[in-house]
Amino acid sequence: MGTVRKPLYMSSEGFGVEMPATDNLELGGLSMSGNIVMANNKITGLGLPSGDGDAASKIYVDTAVISGGRIKEALTSYHQLDNTDGINAAELLYFDTQPGVGDTVVFKNGTLTRTYTFVANIAGESAATDVSIETSAATAMARLILRANADAGNTQWDLVATTGHADINSTVIIVLERATGAGASTSRIYTSGAWADPDGIYVVKFATAGVPDLQYTNHTAVVPGTSDPGQVEFGFRRQVAALLDGEIHFTFDSDEQWSWNGDASEWFLLAAGAVPDATSASGGGIHGKVTADSDYGLTITGGVMTINVKANTGLAFGAGGDLGKLMGVADGAAGIAVGANGFGVVLATNPGLAFGSGGDAGKLKAYADGAHGIVVDATGIAVELDPGAVAPSLGYGANGLKVLGVPATFTINGAAVSANVTQTNMDILFAGAASYADALHNHTRVENAKTVSATYSTNEAITKGDPVYWQANDAIGRGDASVDAKAHVWGVAVANIANPGSGIVTSEGVVSGLGGGLWTVNDLIYLAAGGGLTNVRPAAGSRIIVMGFAKNTSDLFVDVKDYGKRAA
Repeated sequence: MGTVRKPLYMSSEGFGVEMPATDNLELGGLSMSGNIVMANNKITGLGLPSGDGDAASKIYVDTAVISGGRIKEALTSYHQLDNTDGINAAELLYFDTQPGVGDTVVFKNGTLTRTYTFVANIAGESAATDVSIETSAATAMARLILRANADAGNTQWDLVATTGHADINSTVIIVLERATGAGASTSRIYTSGAWADPDGIYVVKFATAGVPDLQYTNHTAVVPGTSDPGQVEFGFRRQVAALLDGEIHFTFDSDEQWSWNGDASEWFLLAAGAVPDATSASGGGIHGKVTADSDYGLTITGGVMTINVKANTGLAFGAGGDLGKLMGVADGAAGIAVGANGFGVVLATNPGLAFGSGGDAGKLKAYADGAHGIVVDATGIAVELDPGAVAPSLGYGANGLKVLGVPATFTINGAAVSANVTQTNMDILFAGAASYADALHNHTRVENAKTVSATYSTNEAITKGDPVYWQANDAIGRGDASVDAKAHVWGVAVANIANPGSGIVTSEGVVSGLGGGLWTVNDLIYLAAGGGLTNVRPAAGSRIIVMGFAKNTSDLFVDVKDYGKRAA
Protein backbone atom coordinates (compact mmCIF):
# COMPACT_ATOMS: atom_id res chain seq x y z
CA MET A 1 0.00 0.00 0.00
CA GLY A 2 1.31 3.47 -0.85
CA THR A 3 1.82 6.44 1.43
CA VAL A 4 -1.37 7.52 3.20
CA ARG A 5 -1.92 11.28 3.01
CA LYS A 6 -4.58 13.07 5.02
CA PRO A 7 -6.61 15.82 3.30
CA LEU A 8 -6.73 19.35 4.73
CA TYR A 9 -9.89 21.32 5.45
CA MET A 10 -10.46 24.98 6.36
CA SER A 11 -11.14 25.59 10.06
CA SER A 12 -13.30 28.36 11.53
CA GLU A 13 -10.03 30.22 12.27
CA GLY A 14 -9.21 30.18 8.57
CA PHE A 15 -6.41 27.60 8.92
CA GLY A 16 -5.89 24.40 6.95
CA VAL A 17 -6.47 21.49 9.37
CA GLU A 18 -5.40 17.87 8.74
CA MET A 19 -8.54 15.71 8.47
CA PRO A 20 -8.80 12.80 10.96
CA ALA A 21 -9.18 9.36 9.36
CA THR A 22 -12.63 8.99 10.97
CA ASP A 23 -14.09 12.05 9.20
CA ASN A 24 -16.14 11.89 5.99
CA LEU A 25 -15.21 13.93 2.92
CA GLU A 26 -17.94 16.04 1.27
CA LEU A 27 -17.26 17.50 -2.18
CA GLY A 28 -19.39 19.71 -4.38
CA GLY A 29 -17.85 18.09 -7.46
CA LEU A 30 -14.78 16.14 -8.53
CA SER A 31 -13.05 15.67 -11.90
CA MET A 32 -10.71 12.70 -12.17
CA SER A 33 -7.65 12.31 -14.37
CA GLY A 34 -7.15 8.64 -13.49
CA ASN A 35 -8.97 5.48 -12.40
CA ILE A 36 -10.71 5.08 -9.04
CA VAL A 37 -9.93 1.67 -7.50
CA MET A 38 -12.87 0.71 -5.30
CA ALA A 39 -11.18 -2.38 -3.74
CA ASN A 40 -14.51 -4.29 -3.70
CA ASN A 41 -16.35 -1.34 -2.11
CA LYS A 42 -19.56 0.08 -3.61
CA ILE A 43 -20.60 3.42 -5.09
CA THR A 44 -24.04 4.15 -3.64
CA GLY A 45 -26.69 6.85 -3.78
CA LEU A 46 -26.55 7.41 -7.57
CA GLY A 47 -29.05 9.80 -9.11
CA LEU A 48 -30.94 9.04 -12.32
CA PRO A 49 -28.60 9.13 -15.35
CA SER A 50 -29.32 11.63 -18.12
CA GLY A 51 -26.18 11.57 -20.28
CA ASP A 52 -24.35 8.81 -22.16
CA GLY A 53 -21.44 8.96 -19.72
CA ASP A 54 -23.52 8.95 -16.52
CA ALA A 55 -23.28 6.05 -14.06
CA ALA A 56 -26.50 4.09 -13.53
CA SER A 57 -27.74 2.24 -10.46
CA LYS A 58 -28.73 -1.43 -10.52
CA ILE A 59 -32.43 -0.62 -10.10
CA TYR A 60 -32.30 1.80 -13.02
CA VAL A 61 -30.72 -0.79 -15.29
CA ASP A 62 -33.11 -3.50 -14.11
CA THR A 63 -36.24 -1.41 -14.75
CA ALA A 64 -35.25 0.84 -17.67
CA VAL A 65 -38.11 1.33 -20.14
CA ILE A 66 -37.22 0.45 -23.72
CA SER A 67 -39.61 1.26 -26.58
CA GLY A 68 -39.73 2.31 -30.21
CA GLY A 69 -37.75 -0.65 -31.56
CA ARG A 70 -34.63 -0.09 -29.44
CA ILE A 71 -32.70 -3.12 -28.22
CA LYS A 72 -33.21 -4.28 -24.64
CA GLU A 73 -31.10 -7.09 -23.13
CA ALA A 74 -30.01 -9.69 -25.64
CA LEU A 75 -31.12 -13.11 -24.41
CA THR A 76 -28.98 -16.21 -24.73
CA SER A 77 -31.94 -18.25 -25.95
CA TYR A 78 -35.66 -17.84 -26.61
CA HIS A 79 -36.09 -20.61 -24.01
CA GLN A 80 -35.33 -17.92 -21.40
CA LEU A 81 -38.86 -16.63 -22.07
CA ASP A 82 -40.42 -20.03 -21.22
CA ASN A 83 -41.14 -19.19 -17.61
CA THR A 84 -44.44 -18.03 -16.14
CA ASP A 85 -42.46 -16.18 -13.45
CA GLY A 86 -40.75 -13.91 -16.00
CA ILE A 87 -37.39 -14.16 -17.74
CA ASN A 88 -35.36 -16.91 -16.15
CA ALA A 89 -31.58 -16.72 -15.82
CA ALA A 90 -29.26 -18.96 -17.86
CA GLU A 91 -25.74 -20.28 -18.05
CA LEU A 92 -24.10 -22.31 -20.81
CA LEU A 93 -22.36 -25.63 -20.43
CA TYR A 94 -20.52 -27.79 -22.96
CA PHE A 95 -18.16 -30.77 -23.16
CA ASP A 96 -14.99 -30.45 -25.20
CA THR A 97 -14.21 -34.16 -24.83
CA GLN A 98 -16.20 -37.21 -23.73
CA PRO A 99 -16.52 -37.40 -19.92
CA GLY A 100 -15.05 -40.33 -18.04
CA VAL A 101 -16.64 -42.63 -15.48
CA GLY A 102 -16.87 -40.78 -12.16
CA ASP A 103 -16.80 -37.27 -13.64
CA THR A 104 -19.50 -35.00 -12.16
CA VAL A 105 -21.51 -31.85 -12.89
CA VAL A 106 -23.03 -29.96 -9.93
CA PHE A 107 -25.94 -27.51 -10.18
CA LYS A 108 -26.50 -25.44 -7.03
CA ASN A 109 -28.47 -22.45 -5.74
CA GLY A 110 -29.89 -21.26 -2.43
CA THR A 111 -32.57 -23.96 -2.51
CA LEU A 112 -31.04 -27.09 -4.03
CA THR A 113 -27.77 -28.88 -4.83
CA ARG A 114 -27.96 -31.58 -7.54
CA THR A 115 -24.89 -33.65 -8.51
CA TYR A 116 -24.93 -35.69 -11.77
CA THR A 117 -22.33 -38.50 -11.95
CA PHE A 118 -21.22 -40.14 -15.20
CA VAL A 119 -21.33 -43.94 -15.37
CA ALA A 120 -20.06 -46.44 -17.94
CA ASN A 121 -23.34 -46.95 -19.81
CA ILE A 122 -27.11 -46.60 -19.69
CA ALA A 123 -27.41 -49.92 -17.89
CA GLY A 124 -25.38 -48.43 -15.05
CA GLU A 125 -27.81 -45.54 -14.49
CA SER A 126 -29.21 -46.86 -11.20
CA ALA A 127 -29.91 -43.46 -9.60
CA ALA A 128 -31.85 -40.51 -11.03
CA THR A 129 -28.62 -38.49 -11.07
CA ASP A 130 -26.56 -41.13 -12.94
CA VAL A 131 -25.68 -40.25 -16.57
CA SER A 132 -24.13 -42.54 -19.20
CA ILE A 133 -20.83 -41.34 -20.71
CA GLU A 134 -22.15 -42.49 -24.12
CA THR A 135 -19.75 -42.54 -27.07
CA SER A 136 -18.71 -38.90 -27.59
CA ALA A 137 -18.88 -35.44 -26.06
CA ALA A 138 -22.02 -34.57 -28.08
CA THR A 139 -23.92 -37.74 -27.15
CA ALA A 140 -22.91 -37.38 -23.48
CA MET A 141 -24.31 -33.81 -23.51
CA ALA A 142 -27.58 -35.06 -25.01
CA ARG A 143 -27.79 -37.76 -22.33
CA LEU A 144 -27.22 -35.20 -19.53
CA ILE A 145 -30.07 -33.06 -20.89
CA LEU A 146 -32.40 -36.08 -20.97
CA ARG A 147 -31.50 -37.30 -17.46
CA ALA A 148 -31.55 -33.89 -15.73
CA ASN A 149 -34.94 -32.93 -17.21
CA ALA A 150 -36.40 -36.34 -16.23
CA ASP A 151 -34.97 -36.10 -12.69
CA ALA A 152 -37.92 -35.59 -10.30
CA GLY A 153 -35.50 -34.25 -7.69
CA ASN A 154 -34.41 -31.46 -10.01
CA THR A 155 -36.94 -28.73 -9.18
CA GLN A 156 -34.76 -25.77 -10.15
CA TRP A 157 -33.29 -26.12 -13.66
CA ASP A 158 -34.22 -27.04 -17.25
CA LEU A 159 -31.57 -28.08 -19.76
CA VAL A 160 -31.92 -27.20 -23.48
CA ALA A 161 -29.60 -27.94 -26.40
CA THR A 162 -28.84 -25.25 -28.95
CA THR A 163 -26.49 -24.84 -31.91
CA GLY A 164 -26.85 -21.07 -32.12
CA HIS A 165 -23.59 -20.20 -30.35
CA ALA A 166 -20.94 -21.02 -32.91
CA ASP A 167 -18.53 -18.50 -31.36
CA ILE A 168 -18.54 -20.63 -28.18
CA ASN A 169 -19.04 -24.18 -29.43
CA SER A 170 -21.00 -25.92 -32.17
CA THR A 171 -23.45 -27.33 -29.62
CA VAL A 172 -24.04 -26.10 -26.08
CA ILE A 173 -26.40 -26.87 -23.20
CA ILE A 174 -28.41 -23.91 -21.91
CA VAL A 175 -29.09 -24.41 -18.21
CA LEU A 176 -32.19 -22.37 -17.34
CA GLU A 177 -33.67 -21.55 -13.95
CA ARG A 178 -37.24 -22.79 -13.59
CA ALA A 179 -38.05 -20.17 -10.95
CA THR A 180 -36.94 -16.58 -10.40
CA GLY A 181 -37.47 -16.49 -6.63
CA ALA A 182 -34.88 -15.67 -4.00
CA GLY A 183 -33.62 -19.24 -3.84
CA ALA A 184 -32.71 -19.18 -7.52
CA SER A 185 -30.74 -15.94 -7.28
CA THR A 186 -27.41 -17.68 -6.57
CA SER A 187 -27.34 -20.37 -9.28
CA ARG A 188 -23.93 -21.70 -10.30
CA ILE A 189 -22.31 -24.75 -11.90
CA TYR A 190 -19.15 -26.58 -10.81
CA THR A 191 -17.75 -30.12 -10.43
CA SER A 192 -17.28 -32.17 -7.28
CA GLY A 193 -13.85 -33.33 -8.41
CA ALA A 194 -11.34 -32.92 -11.23
CA TRP A 195 -12.29 -34.60 -14.50
CA ALA A 196 -10.02 -37.20 -15.98
CA ASP A 197 -9.48 -34.59 -18.72
CA PRO A 198 -9.64 -31.24 -16.83
CA ASP A 199 -10.29 -29.37 -20.09
CA GLY A 200 -13.12 -31.68 -21.07
CA ILE A 201 -15.88 -29.54 -19.51
CA TYR A 202 -16.52 -25.79 -19.82
CA VAL A 203 -19.06 -23.38 -18.39
CA VAL A 204 -19.78 -20.00 -19.97
CA LYS A 205 -20.21 -17.39 -17.24
CA PHE A 206 -22.39 -14.34 -17.71
CA ALA A 207 -21.45 -12.77 -14.38
CA THR A 208 -18.44 -11.30 -12.61
CA ALA A 209 -17.92 -11.48 -8.84
CA GLY A 210 -21.59 -12.27 -8.32
CA VAL A 211 -22.98 -9.44 -10.48
CA PRO A 212 -24.96 -10.72 -13.52
CA ASP A 213 -24.01 -9.24 -16.89
CA LEU A 214 -26.88 -8.07 -19.08
CA GLN A 215 -25.22 -8.74 -22.44
CA TYR A 216 -25.13 -12.14 -24.04
CA THR A 217 -21.96 -11.25 -25.97
CA ASN A 218 -20.05 -10.58 -22.74
CA HIS A 219 -19.18 -14.12 -21.80
CA THR A 220 -16.21 -16.11 -20.53
CA ALA A 221 -15.76 -19.83 -21.17
CA VAL A 222 -13.76 -21.44 -18.35
CA VAL A 223 -13.11 -24.85 -16.85
CA PRO A 224 -15.39 -24.98 -13.78
CA GLY A 225 -13.85 -25.17 -10.36
CA THR A 226 -13.83 -28.33 -8.27
CA SER A 227 -15.50 -26.58 -5.32
CA ASP A 228 -18.54 -24.38 -4.83
CA PRO A 229 -17.76 -20.82 -6.08
CA GLY A 230 -20.43 -19.53 -3.68
CA GLN A 231 -21.78 -16.82 -5.97
CA VAL A 232 -24.10 -16.31 -8.92
CA GLU A 233 -22.75 -17.13 -12.38
CA PHE A 234 -26.00 -17.18 -14.33
CA GLY A 235 -27.08 -14.34 -16.61
CA PHE A 236 -29.73 -11.74 -15.74
CA ARG A 237 -33.31 -12.55 -14.69
CA ARG A 238 -36.49 -10.46 -14.71
CA GLN A 239 -39.53 -11.37 -12.67
CA VAL A 240 -43.00 -10.61 -14.03
CA ALA A 241 -43.40 -7.70 -11.60
CA ALA A 242 -40.32 -6.07 -13.15
CA LEU A 243 -41.38 -6.54 -16.79
CA LEU A 244 -42.65 -3.42 -18.51
CA ASP A 245 -45.43 -3.40 -21.06
CA GLY A 246 -43.97 -3.23 -24.56
CA GLU A 247 -40.36 -3.92 -23.61
CA ILE A 248 -38.49 -5.78 -26.33
CA HIS A 249 -35.88 -8.54 -26.13
CA PHE A 250 -33.81 -10.25 -28.81
CA THR A 251 -32.78 -13.90 -28.83
CA PHE A 252 -29.42 -14.67 -30.36
CA ASP A 253 -29.90 -18.37 -30.92
CA SER A 254 -33.06 -17.88 -33.02
CA ASP A 255 -32.58 -14.24 -34.10
CA GLU A 256 -36.10 -13.31 -33.02
CA GLN A 257 -37.67 -10.23 -31.52
CA TRP A 258 -40.10 -10.68 -28.60
CA SER A 259 -42.33 -8.08 -26.91
CA TRP A 260 -43.99 -8.32 -23.49
CA ASN A 261 -47.75 -7.67 -23.40
CA GLY A 262 -48.49 -6.56 -19.86
CA ASP A 263 -52.29 -6.82 -20.29
CA ALA A 264 -52.20 -10.42 -21.46
CA SER A 265 -49.07 -11.31 -19.42
CA GLU A 266 -47.66 -12.99 -22.52
CA TRP A 267 -44.67 -12.74 -24.83
CA PHE A 268 -45.40 -12.02 -28.51
CA LEU A 269 -43.08 -12.86 -31.36
CA LEU A 270 -42.74 -9.63 -33.33
CA ALA A 271 -40.43 -10.73 -36.10
CA ALA A 272 -37.90 -13.30 -37.16
CA GLY A 273 -34.51 -11.97 -38.08
CA ALA A 274 -35.41 -9.25 -35.62
CA VAL A 275 -32.02 -7.61 -35.08
CA PRO A 276 -32.33 -5.24 -38.07
CA ASP A 277 -29.74 -3.48 -40.13
CA ALA A 278 -29.68 0.27 -39.50
CA THR A 279 -31.50 2.62 -41.88
CA SER A 280 -31.54 6.38 -42.28
CA ALA A 281 -34.63 8.54 -41.67
CA SER A 282 -35.70 11.69 -39.86
CA GLY A 283 -35.46 11.04 -36.13
CA GLY A 284 -33.19 8.05 -36.63
CA GLY A 285 -35.18 5.52 -38.69
CA ILE A 286 -34.94 1.88 -37.58
CA HIS A 287 -32.56 1.17 -34.74
CA GLY A 288 -30.52 -1.95 -35.12
CA LYS A 289 -27.09 -3.50 -35.38
CA VAL A 290 -24.66 -0.64 -35.95
CA THR A 291 -21.46 0.49 -34.27
CA ALA A 292 -20.34 4.12 -34.12
CA ASP A 293 -16.66 5.11 -33.95
CA SER A 294 -16.49 7.97 -31.44
CA ASP A 295 -12.90 8.67 -32.53
CA TYR A 296 -14.40 10.10 -35.74
CA GLY A 297 -17.15 12.14 -34.10
CA LEU A 298 -19.96 9.56 -34.36
CA THR A 299 -22.16 8.99 -31.31
CA ILE A 300 -25.35 7.04 -30.59
CA THR A 301 -27.83 8.58 -28.18
CA GLY A 302 -31.16 6.87 -27.51
CA GLY A 303 -30.52 4.56 -30.47
CA VAL A 304 -29.96 7.45 -32.91
CA MET A 305 -26.56 8.05 -34.50
CA THR A 306 -25.38 11.64 -34.76
CA ILE A 307 -22.23 13.52 -35.63
CA ASN A 308 -20.65 15.08 -32.56
CA VAL A 309 -19.58 18.60 -33.60
CA LYS A 310 -17.30 20.31 -31.10
CA ALA A 311 -18.38 23.74 -29.87
CA ASN A 312 -16.72 26.78 -31.50
CA THR A 313 -15.22 24.81 -34.41
CA GLY A 314 -16.65 26.84 -37.28
CA LEU A 315 -19.11 24.06 -38.13
CA ALA A 316 -22.79 23.59 -37.27
CA PHE A 317 -25.92 21.97 -38.67
CA GLY A 318 -28.28 24.32 -40.48
CA ALA A 319 -31.96 25.01 -39.82
CA GLY A 320 -35.00 25.68 -42.00
CA GLY A 321 -34.19 24.94 -45.62
CA ASP A 322 -30.69 23.89 -44.61
CA LEU A 323 -31.87 21.40 -41.97
CA GLY A 324 -29.57 18.37 -41.83
CA LYS A 325 -26.78 20.09 -43.74
CA LEU A 326 -23.35 20.68 -42.20
CA MET A 327 -22.43 24.35 -42.64
CA GLY A 328 -19.49 26.61 -41.96
CA VAL A 329 -19.99 29.25 -39.28
CA ALA A 330 -17.94 32.43 -39.49
CA ASP A 331 -17.10 34.84 -36.68
CA GLY A 332 -18.01 38.26 -38.06
CA ALA A 333 -16.56 39.93 -34.98
CA ALA A 334 -13.17 38.47 -35.92
CA GLY A 335 -13.38 39.63 -39.55
CA ILE A 336 -14.47 36.30 -41.10
CA ALA A 337 -17.60 36.10 -43.24
CA VAL A 338 -19.28 33.44 -45.39
CA GLY A 339 -20.42 34.56 -48.83
CA ALA A 340 -21.71 32.91 -51.98
CA ASN A 341 -18.18 31.83 -52.87
CA GLY A 342 -17.15 30.60 -49.40
CA PHE A 343 -15.22 32.06 -46.47
CA GLY A 344 -13.82 35.57 -46.77
CA VAL A 345 -11.94 38.17 -44.72
CA VAL A 346 -13.79 41.40 -43.86
CA LEU A 347 -11.46 44.42 -43.70
CA ALA A 348 -12.12 47.56 -41.66
CA THR A 349 -11.87 51.08 -43.07
CA ASN A 350 -8.19 52.09 -43.44
CA PRO A 351 -6.86 48.83 -42.02
CA GLY A 352 -3.45 48.97 -43.69
CA LEU A 353 -4.51 45.86 -45.61
CA ALA A 354 -6.28 45.35 -48.93
CA PHE A 355 -6.76 42.73 -51.61
CA GLY A 356 -4.64 43.26 -54.70
CA SER A 357 -5.80 43.47 -58.29
CA GLY A 358 -4.48 42.36 -61.66
CA GLY A 359 -1.70 39.86 -61.12
CA ASP A 360 -2.18 40.19 -57.36
CA ALA A 361 -5.93 39.53 -57.46
CA GLY A 362 -7.04 37.49 -54.44
CA LYS A 363 -3.88 38.28 -52.49
CA LEU A 364 -3.99 40.18 -49.20
CA LYS A 365 -1.47 43.05 -49.28
CA ALA A 366 -0.13 45.55 -46.76
CA TYR A 367 -0.35 49.31 -47.42
CA ALA A 368 2.13 51.79 -45.87
CA ASP A 369 1.90 55.50 -45.11
CA GLY A 370 5.09 56.96 -46.58
CA ALA A 371 4.34 60.37 -45.06
CA HIS A 372 4.92 58.86 -41.62
CA GLY A 373 8.13 57.00 -42.34
CA ILE A 374 6.66 53.60 -43.31
CA VAL A 375 7.30 52.17 -46.79
CA VAL A 376 6.79 48.87 -48.61
CA ASP A 377 9.57 47.66 -50.87
CA ALA A 378 10.56 44.38 -52.49
CA THR A 379 11.69 42.90 -49.16
CA GLY A 380 8.67 43.95 -47.07
CA ILE A 381 7.59 46.75 -44.74
CA ALA A 382 10.43 49.10 -43.69
CA VAL A 383 11.04 52.25 -41.64
CA GLU A 384 12.28 55.18 -43.73
CA LEU A 385 14.79 57.51 -41.98
CA ASP A 386 14.83 61.27 -42.58
CA PRO A 387 17.48 61.78 -45.27
CA GLY A 388 17.76 65.48 -44.35
CA ALA A 389 18.89 64.95 -40.74
CA VAL A 390 22.27 66.65 -40.07
CA ALA A 391 23.48 64.22 -37.45
CA PRO A 392 21.05 61.28 -37.41
CA SER A 393 20.99 59.17 -34.26
CA LEU A 394 19.58 56.10 -36.05
CA GLY A 395 20.81 54.05 -38.99
CA TYR A 396 20.53 50.65 -40.64
CA GLY A 397 22.77 47.76 -39.63
CA ALA A 398 23.14 44.21 -40.91
CA ASN A 399 20.47 43.07 -38.45
CA GLY A 400 18.11 46.03 -38.67
CA LEU A 401 17.69 49.44 -37.08
CA LYS A 402 20.56 50.61 -34.81
CA VAL A 403 21.54 53.61 -32.69
CA LEU A 404 24.44 55.57 -34.18
CA GLY A 405 25.10 57.82 -31.20
CA VAL A 406 23.69 60.22 -28.61
CA PRO A 407 22.76 63.74 -29.78
CA ALA A 408 24.60 66.72 -28.31
CA THR A 409 21.51 67.91 -26.47
CA PHE A 410 18.18 66.40 -25.44
CA THR A 411 14.72 67.86 -25.54
CA ILE A 412 12.67 66.91 -22.48
CA ASN A 413 8.96 67.74 -22.44
CA GLY A 414 9.47 70.22 -25.27
CA ALA A 415 12.38 72.11 -23.64
CA ALA A 416 16.10 71.69 -24.40
CA VAL A 417 18.40 70.69 -21.54
CA SER A 418 20.94 73.27 -20.42
CA ALA A 419 24.10 71.19 -20.84
CA ASN A 420 25.58 69.21 -23.66
CA VAL A 421 26.03 65.47 -23.30
CA THR A 422 29.77 64.88 -22.97
CA GLN A 423 31.92 61.87 -22.24
CA THR A 424 32.96 63.37 -18.91
CA ASN A 425 29.38 63.90 -17.83
CA MET A 426 28.43 60.37 -18.87
CA ASP A 427 31.38 58.98 -16.91
CA ILE A 428 30.26 60.81 -13.81
CA LEU A 429 26.73 59.43 -14.14
CA PHE A 430 27.51 55.83 -15.04
CA ALA A 431 31.08 54.58 -14.99
CA GLY A 432 33.43 57.36 -13.97
CA ALA A 433 35.92 57.58 -11.14
CA ALA A 434 35.03 55.81 -7.90
CA SER A 435 34.87 59.14 -6.13
CA TYR A 436 32.16 60.31 -8.50
CA ALA A 437 30.18 57.05 -8.31
CA ASP A 438 30.30 56.93 -4.53
CA ALA A 439 29.33 60.56 -4.20
CA LEU A 440 26.42 60.41 -6.61
CA HIS A 441 24.93 56.95 -5.87
CA ASN A 442 23.69 54.94 -2.88
CA HIS A 443 24.85 51.31 -2.81
CA THR A 444 23.27 48.41 -0.94
CA ARG A 445 23.65 44.60 -0.86
CA VAL A 446 20.92 42.69 -2.75
CA GLU A 447 20.29 40.57 0.36
CA ASN A 448 19.53 43.62 2.49
CA ALA A 449 17.52 45.18 -0.31
CA LYS A 450 15.16 42.15 -0.18
CA THR A 451 14.69 42.37 3.59
CA VAL A 452 11.32 43.83 4.63
CA SER A 453 11.44 45.29 8.16
CA ALA A 454 9.50 47.93 10.10
CA THR A 455 8.99 49.18 13.68
CA TYR A 456 5.91 48.09 15.63
CA SER A 457 4.52 48.59 19.18
CA THR A 458 3.78 45.79 21.65
CA ASN A 459 1.82 45.27 24.87
CA GLU A 460 3.89 42.30 26.04
CA ALA A 461 7.59 41.46 26.31
CA ILE A 462 8.97 39.93 23.12
CA THR A 463 12.32 38.17 22.78
CA LYS A 464 14.61 38.36 19.79
CA GLY A 465 13.56 35.66 17.31
CA ASP A 466 9.96 35.46 18.53
CA PRO A 467 7.41 35.09 15.70
CA VAL A 468 4.73 37.78 16.14
CA TYR A 469 1.05 38.20 15.29
CA TRP A 470 -1.38 41.14 15.41
CA GLN A 471 -3.14 41.96 18.66
CA ALA A 472 -5.71 44.68 19.21
CA ASN A 473 -4.94 48.39 18.59
CA ASP A 474 -2.23 47.71 15.98
CA ALA A 475 0.02 46.08 18.60
CA ILE A 476 2.00 42.91 18.06
CA GLY A 477 2.03 39.85 20.30
CA ARG A 478 4.14 36.73 20.80
CA GLY A 479 3.01 33.85 18.52
CA ASP A 480 2.22 30.31 19.74
CA ALA A 481 1.75 27.20 17.50
CA SER A 482 -0.51 25.52 20.07
CA VAL A 483 -3.05 28.40 20.17
CA ASP A 484 -4.91 29.05 16.91
CA ALA A 485 -5.65 32.68 17.80
CA LYS A 486 -1.91 33.35 18.26
CA ALA A 487 -0.79 31.39 15.21
CA HIS A 488 -1.52 34.02 12.55
CA VAL A 489 2.15 35.01 12.56
CA TRP A 490 3.78 37.09 9.85
CA GLY A 491 7.26 38.12 11.00
CA VAL A 492 10.16 37.70 13.46
CA ALA A 493 11.48 40.21 16.05
CA VAL A 494 15.09 41.17 15.29
CA ALA A 495 15.81 42.21 18.92
CA ASN A 496 14.26 42.11 22.40
CA ILE A 497 11.25 44.42 22.82
CA ALA A 498 10.22 45.65 26.28
CA ASN A 499 6.63 45.88 27.53
CA PRO A 500 5.37 48.39 26.68
CA GLY A 501 7.68 49.37 23.87
CA SER A 502 8.41 49.14 20.19
CA GLY A 503 10.91 47.31 18.03
CA ILE A 504 11.78 46.10 14.56
CA VAL A 505 10.10 43.07 12.99
CA THR A 506 11.27 41.45 9.74
CA SER A 507 8.53 39.89 7.59
CA GLU A 508 10.85 38.80 4.78
CA GLY A 509 14.61 38.49 4.56
CA VAL A 510 17.47 37.57 6.91
CA VAL A 511 17.45 37.86 10.70
CA SER A 512 20.84 37.01 12.22
CA GLY A 513 21.88 35.35 15.47
CA LEU A 514 18.86 33.16 16.23
CA GLY A 515 19.92 29.52 15.96
CA GLY A 516 22.74 29.55 18.50
CA GLY A 517 24.86 27.43 16.16
CA LEU A 518 22.47 24.49 16.49
CA TRP A 519 20.76 24.65 13.11
CA THR A 520 21.79 22.96 9.87
CA VAL A 521 21.77 24.83 6.58
CA ASN A 522 18.31 24.61 4.91
CA ASP A 523 16.57 23.35 8.06
CA LEU A 524 12.86 24.20 8.09
CA ILE A 525 12.37 26.52 11.09
CA TYR A 526 8.89 26.34 12.68
CA LEU A 527 6.76 28.42 15.04
CA ALA A 528 7.10 26.49 18.30
CA ALA A 529 4.33 25.41 20.66
CA GLY A 530 4.49 27.98 23.48
CA GLY A 531 6.26 30.52 21.24
CA GLY A 532 9.70 31.02 19.73
CA LEU A 533 11.44 29.08 16.97
CA THR A 534 12.30 25.39 16.55
CA ASN A 535 13.78 23.20 13.86
CA VAL A 536 11.65 20.26 15.09
CA ARG A 537 8.18 19.89 13.55
CA PRO A 538 5.51 20.59 16.25
CA ALA A 539 3.52 17.67 17.67
CA ALA A 540 -0.14 16.74 17.02
CA GLY A 541 -2.62 19.51 17.77
CA SER A 542 -0.23 22.34 16.91
CA ARG A 543 -0.11 24.50 13.80
CA ILE A 544 2.57 23.56 11.27
CA ILE A 545 3.83 27.04 10.37
CA VAL A 546 7.22 27.33 8.68
CA MET A 547 8.87 30.66 9.56
CA GLY A 548 11.57 30.18 6.93
CA PHE A 549 14.85 28.37 6.30
CA ALA A 550 18.17 28.22 8.15
CA LYS A 551 20.66 30.22 6.10
CA ASN A 552 23.42 28.81 8.27
CA THR A 553 23.69 27.51 11.84
CA SER A 554 22.35 30.76 13.35
CA ASP A 555 20.68 32.98 10.75
CA LEU A 556 17.07 32.68 9.55
CA PHE A 557 15.75 33.63 6.12
CA VAL A 558 12.15 34.62 6.94
CA ASP A 559 9.56 33.19 4.51
CA VAL A 560 6.34 32.40 6.40
CA LYS A 561 4.08 29.55 5.20
CA ASP A 562 1.12 27.94 7.04
CA TYR A 563 0.73 24.19 6.33
CA GLY A 564 -2.28 23.64 8.61
CA LYS A 565 -2.88 21.83 11.90
CA ARG A 566 -1.26 18.46 12.48
CA ALA A 567 -3.75 15.67 13.33
CA ALA A 568 -1.21 12.96 14.10
